[in-house]
Amino acid sequence: MRRSDIPARWPVVIVLLHWTMTAALLAMILGGFAMSRVAEAAAEAGDFSLTVLGIPVFEAYQLHKSIGVLLFGLVLIRLLFRVALPEPDLPEHTKTPERFAARAAHVGLYMLMFGLPISGWLLVASSPLGIPTQVFGLFTFPHPIGPDAGRDALFHTAHWAGAWALCGLASVHTAAALKHHVINRDSVLEAMLPVRRSKDERSDIHAE
Repeated sequence: MRRSDIPARWPVVIVLLHWTMTAALLAMILGGFAMSRVAEAAAEAGDFSLTVLGIPVFEAYQLHKSIGVLLFGLVLIRLLFRVALPEPDLPEHTKTPERFAARAAHVGLYMLMFGLPISGWLLVASSPLGIPTQVFGLFTFPHPIGPDAGRDALFHTAHWAGAWALCGLASVHTAAALKHHVINRDSVLEAMLPVRRSKDERSDIHAE
């Protein structure tokens, strides 16, 4: 069996943004869960000298917020490139339900990538602590609303729910890409990899 339906490769800028944002989002989610646990422990003990991976909890939150602002900008840039540049089509053997699911997953991922920074922004703005957002220590990012305990609880729930939803949808997205690569033996995954084998190498590997 040979790969007979190899789609075009994603544009280089999309590939770079994809993997950069994947690494940043993974760090943000894992760091966010760790920060929350440390912050709860610090509040209970009254000891705010506790650290998250060696970073004081206050500075960890500021770093988390700074990367969130950066990620929001990267999502905007990525969406612009996604609209402006041609994208590879799915293989011909891909069934209509799979095409619909792939499209829905991409839309969902973009919604979550936009929604998480926005809910985080509204969360810190609503916090009764009233702590300003310092973006990498360079400037203060404005808050659109003022402190409010009720809104704080609402946006906290929304932010956490969004983080778990992103974990779930990203897992499904990854599983689908691996299914294309391992079971379907098409080039959906390779089209997004930084390095792609030559046509001759692929033919030799997948020839029966």
